[in-house]
Amino acid sequence: MSAAYLCLVGIHAYADPPAPPKPGFPLTLHFNASNEGKVEADWVPMEGSPAVSVVKLGGVGVLRMPCRFAGTGIERASWDLPIKLDLSGCRGVRLQILCTDLSPISHCTLYFQSGGGWYGLEFTPDRSGGWSTVTLDKDRANAEGRPDDWSKVSLIRLSAWRAADVDTEIYLAGMGLLGLDAQIAVVDGRSVVQSDGRQNRAVSENRRRVVGWLDDLDLNRVVIEDGHLTSETLKGRQLVILPFNPAIPAAAGDALTRFVESGGKVIAFRHLPQPLAQLAEGKGKGSILLHEERAAQPGELLDMMSQLTPLIWQDAVARSIERIGRLGALTSFDASETAIRALAPAGSEAVRRLESAGQIRDTAKGLYVAGKYAQAMSAARQAQSLMVESFGLAQQPRPGEQRGFWCHSAFGVDQMPWDAAIRILAENGFTAILPNMLWGGVAYYNSKVLPVAPEVAQRGDQIAECVTACRKYGIQCHVWKVNWNMSWRAPKEFVDRMKKEGRTQIRFDGNAEDQWLCPSHPANQQLEIDAMVEVATQYSVDGVHFDYIRYPGAEACFCSGCRERFEKLVGSPVPNWPADLRKDGPVRDRWLEFRRDNITKVVATVAETVHKTRPKVKVSAAVFPNWPADRDTIGQDWSLWCRNGYLDFVCPMDYTSSNGQFESFVKRQLEWAGKTPCCPGIGLSVWPDPKDTVKLAEQINIVRKLGASGFTVFNYSVPEANEIVPFCGLGITRK
Repeated sequence: MSAAYLCLVGIHAYADPPAPPKPGFPLTLHFNASNEGKVEADWVPMEGSPAVSVVKLGGVGVLRMPCRFAGTGIERASWDLPIKLDLSGCRGVRLQILCTDLSPISHCTLYFQSGGGWYGLEFTPDRSGGWSTVTLDKDRANAEGRPDDWSKVSLIRLSAWRAADVDTEIYLAGMGLLGLDAQIAVVDGRSVVQSDGRQNRAVSENRRRVVGWLDDLDLNRVVIEDGHLTSETLKGRQLVILPFNPAIPAAAGDALTRFVESGGKVIAFRHLPQPLAQLAEGKGKGSILLHEERAAQPGELLDMMSQLTPLIWQDAVARSIERIGRLGALTSFDASETAIRALAPAGSEAVRRLESAGQIRDTAKGLYVAGKYAQAMSAARQAQSLMVESFGLAQQPRPGEQRGFWCHSAFGVDQMPWDAAIRILAENGFTAILPNMLWGGVAYYNSKVLPVAPEVAQRGDQIAECVTACRKYGIQCHVWKVNWNMSWRAPKEFVDRMKKEGRTQIRFDGNAEDQWLCPSHPANQQLEIDAMVEVATQYSVDGVHFDYIRYPGAEACFCSGCRERFEKLVGSPVPNWPADLRKDGPVRDRWLEFRRDNITKVVATVAETVHKTRPKVKVSAAVFPNWPADRDTIGQDWSLWCRNGYLDFVCPMDYTSSNGQFESFVKRQLEWAGKTPCCPGIGLSVWPDPKDTVKLAEQINIVRKLGASGFTVFNYSVPEANEIVPFCGLGITRK
């Protein structure tokens, strides 16, 4: 993108966007108050952000939030609203929001301050120029600092993080609370976790499992911490589920007792805490069900629901029938049918399965009307499964692209030999595997450079086994190294020696980052170089792949070695170390350049050595998605690496489930990569639904539409080998 174009975009005055549609949910926060000046004054801009204003769009009051990134150095546009909110009884929030141009924004974060910390929920509007309803679930919040609970929210902060030197605008029509009307409440055993950390994993895993089942059924549910279980938070609920609650606070027990006595129903898994156990034997009998087995199944929850709450069960079946044919951006059966018929020829297997799905859908409707809900649910699920298969079969492959999978485990897919795992990729049209075989302090092959993992003695040299399978099936093998981070698997004596020799990182606050090697230390640089060159020269690999080729963040490294080497570079001392490095000016600029150069030196040396000694071996890197910001925060100047020819292909890690954000990322990254092939990373395994094959196909098609050289999916494990890869092989990567 030219500087002239950036300048023109930066001063562009956007036309007024369309009026927001009716939200379809009650708004807790809106901007139709007559005192618009007060609304504007209540929202306090953070330093460098312009003030907000209230504008009328189609007669609706909307908050306009200018994001001024052109010619500024701010990392985000951000505004604070002091407000008292009790979110303990809701599932999360919904925003009605519009961004005129998504490309200058890497992502947005909605923060909630509570006590001494924050809860942060990341999101991105679906598209540029149109209104989106964004749903943010509290379960997915990241905690910063030491936040109090959700009942004590004192401030909301909306931040749009900078991705480009271009202005844009956000319009907020309102915010509503999600789940206040939910009929089902799932109880989070937070008090048990706090009193007995040994139960943490079991409590958390069982809660997530039950919530996942309910979400699969699209049932309106809310998660309530046991410390906030009161008659008020249970008001209007019909069913309470205890996923695994070995004990509950006395006040919660009293609230549940009153809930049952007033007609509410309770389902418990594994354990029924007092006083519910006593209640179940008396007047609560018939209102409380216990599943005592450790491992329950989704169908068992449905059976218990059908016994206690027939109307909720009936609602679940109706929703399943209604969802038949909803496939990603295709929001109805008719829309999906039209799209599939446009892609697949008449009489094809895709069309046959589509027609079968339609017939079974009609059967499900008939069974529902007849009150045969269990059979209707089974038919609805079968019809939806056929729709997904039909969609997969209708997708078309694109010849000549690179189709890769990262594999985080050095041993490949669990309980599957490398030969079988690679065969599955090959049969379904994938062309490359990027297996994680070495870290900063451990190797899963017979290395002479790094400590060798003890498992190699029992399970063999993993690079050799993977390469053998790749050669057999015609799959490229690009060995993935985690740079600088030694891993918790690294031998303790090696980590201790690195720390003793002053080769580990120190944070800005003086705390140690013992697992991270300091990138400015010459011996660490040489260790990284030697390890990657060893792989490239000692094995018949197709490539070596950088990952974590960066600092862990802006907070590191500030060790004494960094100080000595930086002061030598600039030719003068830094009196107030490290605070002076945060002040705008030439010292800070040189410091950021120093960090980038430490990382780039390793990339450049590996590339030059490998390209000279093994010309056919490719050098690639997994990189952060927002190069202009990331080159300063983590020292990763990957656009420079592309321009200088160090990389043969680059894989930006675009781990977002938002197709709009994904497309915005890839558009910019293709410009930054220039002539270097770009194979964007698709974060399937970290999405809210890691089995969303339809969205995977949608993002692959986005990559193709924008002209990228291929794609790389994270991560190759059991579900991917058994379900995801075969789905792709039906059509989108079909051989």
